[in-house]
Amino acid sequence: MIMSYMERKEAVLDDFEEFYNNIGYPLNQTLYATIGEAEYSKSYTQTDECCIYVNFALVLLKQNKEIEFMKARLQELINEDNMEYYMKELQEEFVDFKNDLMLLNHLLNEK
Repeated sequence: MIMSYMERKEAVLDDFEEFYNNIGYPLNQTLYATIGEAEYSKSYTQTDECCIYVNFALVLLKQNKEIEFMKARLQELINEDNMEYYMKELQEEFVDFKNDLMLLNHLLNEK
């Protein structure tokens, strides 16, 4: 993990504001730019990717935007088989992550 979960969550929101709102990237390029910034670190893991996807999806869903372009990879990342790995990396922050996953599931079920 590059940064804590809460730092990653804030960074996703900041990147969304910068790339989408300020620069005008399309949503898919905004996501890939956000991932691209993180991937350069040697500490980058699948947990980082999952945290980016979960929080990016939350940002979009809260703004009533579509997430179809990212849904397949998001579902792969949040597969129950990966939770133990995320729990080990996130440690005490896993609770915050799990709460965001529950919110994400709730928002997806509303659509």
